[in-house]
Amino acid sequence: MNQTLRDAFARQLDDAGRVDVDIEALIDRGETRLRRRRLAVVVGAAAAVVLVLAAIAGVTGSHLVGRGDRPVDHPPTPVPTPAPTRPIVYSDYDAHGPDNHLGTIHVGDRAVEISSGFIHMDVTDDGVVYTTGGYLDDGRVWFTDGSRPEQIGSHACAAPHGYGNTVVTADSGSLAAWVDCTPGQDLALVVYDTGTGRQIVREPVTRCRARYAMCYVDAIIADHVYLTRYVGTPLEFDMTTGRLTEDRSYAQDIRDNPRGLVIGDSWQTGRPTDAIGQPFWVSGSRLVPVDKLEARNPVPAEAFDTLTQRPVRLHLPPGYKADHDELGRGDFWLFEYLDDDTVALVGWDEAPGYGDILTCRLSNGRCELAVPGHGPGRVTANSGLPG
Repeated sequence: MNQTLRDAFARQLDDAGRVDVDIEALIDRGETRLRRRRLAVVVGAAAAVVLVLAAIAGVTGSHLVGRGDRPVDHPPTPVPTPAPTRPIVYSDYDAHGPDNHLGTIHVGDRAVEISSGFIHMDVTDDGVVYTTGGYLDDGRVWFTDGSRPEQIGSHACAAPHGYGNTVVTADSGSLAAWVDCTPGQDLALVVYDTGTGRQIVREPVTRCRARYAMCYVDAIIADHVYLTRYVGTPLEFDMTTGRLTEDRSYAQDIRDNPRGLVIGDSWQTGRPTDAIGQPFWVSGSRLVPVDKLEARNPVPAEAFDTLTQRPVRLHLPPGYKADHDELGRGDFWLFEYLDDDTVALVGWDEAPGYGDILTCRLSNGRCELAVPGHGPGRVTANSGLPG
């Protein structure tokens, strides 16, 4: 019973209706008597406590059960709810069918038939946000949790060359963001919450008005949305303050949050990256991170997990045979974080290795073949479109 004597009397008087009682005087009198008895003898103090408890029980008509001599039970400290494990998301399409790109979105073990599988997809904790139209995104934004898709936006600025940032989602949580290109209106940053089904931000981005200064969302990390401009410094929108400024926090935000990698020789000197699109080359049984991709000369590097700051050492599944180029190396790309310790990578070589999806644990480096390849018609979440 974690309440004061004052609270107990006040609550009971409220329940009983209006009563003309001087509560303050009554409480002061009771507390004075208790102090005097405590100063007398221990036994007297114990008796006073018993009398007070009996009086409270008489007023409230309740019983103190099972307390004994145990400590008072205080409310437990809230424990943060861990982010849910995200499903593997990918789309298979028929590259040789009559409509060329009819396909299916796979959301874990659920399949959603759509008019085109040649799409950009991004994942939230609630499902999949995607845009239609392939290289020429038609501006419509859709959401599905594995059931019938619903349209949640329109006129999203299409990223050029099949790049995957027409719409971008946070690496955990429910937020998705895009730049709205509605004709006749200023460009606006839109942030949508797939958990509540509401648009929570619509912020004009007038710095993107000039020709060739178009903006596209690059990332959502914590409370910040980062935008890339073709001309000028990247921008940062702070959702807590509503301020749009030049980007100064991106690299540090990656370091300070889970679900990112630092690529280089050490944690201190390496390059922070959100890890989406990070290449790993096959070297024997290992998947080696690559710092720079140069023609026939990839530069191997170390990768450090931003959650633990420890090196990441991934290994192919036992018995897995990866395709190799003429230099003896294969190619995988990290495309999704399933949780803080699990990532999904897709094989990017020619068949039969193309499209194989591996899931890997960052903490112990173990990888498993989660989804076998599907020929040339596979697109994964958070990626650009095949050439």
